[in-house]
Amino acid sequence: MTEEKFEKMMEHAGDVIENTVEGVANIVDYSLEAAAKHRPVRILFKIISFAGCLGMIVGADYLEKHGHHLFAKICFITGCAGIATNLILSFLFRRK
Repeated sequence: MTEEKFEKMMEHAGDVIENTVEGVANIVDYSLEAAAKHRPVRILFKIISFAGCLGMIVGADYLEKHGHHLFAKICFITGCAGIATNLILSFLFRRK
């Protein structure tokens, strides 16, 4: 197999993988947008987001106890910023 043929084959494989991933991402995006039209799903999304932020804060405590002070500060600040962002967005973009 020549080098050119191998490169063509690899490019084609890359294009196929890229198109497949983009197609799946579009399907997931459409499904999440359709699901987000329902109030219980929006509430669930918010709960998951808050839980992730609280997990960052709890993880910061664990890291602090084990001597990873810099990473603990980063996790704590990120968790607090996430919670603040969620609260601000909740008040700014209310659905009636």
